[in-house]
Amino acid sequence: VALGFDVVTSDPYVDAETAADHGADLVEFETLLDRSDAVTIHSPLVEETRGMFDDAAFERMNDGSVLVNVARGPIVDGDALRAALDDGEIKGVGLDVFPEEPPAADDPLRTHERVVATPHVGWYSEEANAERRRRAAENVRAALTGERPENVVNEL
Repeated sequence: VALGFDVVTSDPYVDAETAADHGADLVEFETLLDRSDAVTIHSPLVEETRGMFDDAAFERMNDGSVLVNVARGPIVDGDALRAALDDGEIKGVGLDVFPEEPPAADDPLRTHERVVATPHVGWYSEEANAERRRRAAENVRAALTGERPENVVNEL
């Protein structure tokens, strides 16, 4: 439960037990769209994710739902997103990235009344930057002293 909400996730590389360990229910992508009032995208941009939020995905999402993309722009089909907003299929969008980067000066997403957009540094604050530097230094220290660094990517 996050902020009082049930959390569902869809990820072909995560098993149900791992998802449950993080407080989420692992479901198929279509089920996630059916069940969610808010969908946040955190996926890498790979061939399988390019354009995965298309007309069919937006039609499947709950009326009044919100989409937030903090991953990579091309995961969302820009034309489908604009149509979903204009047709009222989704209530609003938060964009940390745009479907086309950089967005054209006349891209309607830049000025749409139901779009909140930030540059891809929306995470930034003085506190977050200091924490990022501190954690990096702690990981280097751990590695150099034979300890296991936090958040190891390539387990050996």
